[in-house]
Amino acid sequence: MRVVPKLVAAAVASALALLTAAAVVAAPPAGVGGPPLPVGGGKPAFAGGPPPGVGGGQPMFLTSDRVFGSGTVTDAFGTASGTVDAYADPDGSNPRGTVTMTATFAHGGDRTLVGDVSQGCVVVDGNLALVVGRIPEDQQWTVPVFGTVEYAAATVEDNGASLDRAYFVALRESSKQTACATGPSLYVSRLQPLDSGNFTVIDN
Repeated sequence: MRVVPKLVAAAVASALALLTAAAVVAAPPAGVGGPPLPVGGGKPAFAGGPPPGVGGGQPMFLTSDRVFGSGTVTDAFGTASGTVDAYADPDGSNPRGTVTMTATFAHGGDRTLVGDVSQGCVVVDGNLALVVGRIPEDQQWTVPVFGTVEYAAATVEDNGASLDRAYFVALRESSKQTACATGPSLYVSRLQPLDSGNFTVIDN
């Protein structure tokens, strides 16, 4: 009669194993049915977490122009670093995200600027992208003759497995309007190879 408990225990263990296997099969893979997989060193795939889709169509991240990554460059004026996590509709509308730059300014000293791209622009052209964001008032400052610095901007070139290039600059209002109207070609001659980092540009 002692054989019966052993059979019951074996049956219970077998049933639990089947339930566990079924749970594993039923569970969706990472990134499916939940938030996007992290990109760019653990950052969320979208700044601010975009809605999963528009009008019941494809998810936004499959149809948007995207720019993300970070890097450091050195030129005749010194070293600057920047981080970009931004996206927009293919026609450039509905820009979202952030652009951050850290540099030493001749008239302003060492500063870190964090720009809100929804008040700027995202212009993507092939492997080139321009991202502009408005910095908060407490980060703005006025330079004689130049005017008030209100925007942070990054122009990046995604060269795939080869070395990417970038250029970071602070802009006044009139310069921002020119940059957003012209796109990345405005600063392409000033691009510098990255000392470190990587950028990804997706043109949809």
